[in-house]
Amino acid sequence: MNKMINLEQLKEILEGSGYFGLRGLSGIHGKAEYQDGEILECSFDDWDNRGVEYNPELDRLDGTAAIGVNEYMDDEEIVEMYKKALNYSDCGKVILISGTDAEAGCDGHETVISYKGDGAKFRGYAVLC
Repeated sequence: MNKMINLEQLKEILEGSGYFGLRGLSGIHGKAEYQDGEILECSFDDWDNRGVEYNPELDRLDGTAAIGVNEYMDDEEIVEMYKKALNYSDCGKVILISGTDAEAGCDGHETVISYKGDGAKFRGYAVLC
């Protein structure tokens, strides 16, 4: 695994420009090894919470789904969002992603983040608790 981010490092990154989210990894995504700056695929539109990992017949969102975090959150709020993202993971991995645009998702605290019209950018593996 590459680039691990703790709470203090995450907070420093959040001070930068753009939109940020914590994404819990599962299935094939939990087995992937992402590189810093790698552009992720756009998420599937799992609007009725089917837990879909991969189905090419489903529509894609306009970015990568995550639990939104921002520079105005305190430590407790960031850790709470991390735990929410961790609930989406079946392997205990959560990543920090960023992008140039974001829109609200359907699930609680979900945001869909895109980088220049594509999926979000990988920033690192978050380890907050």
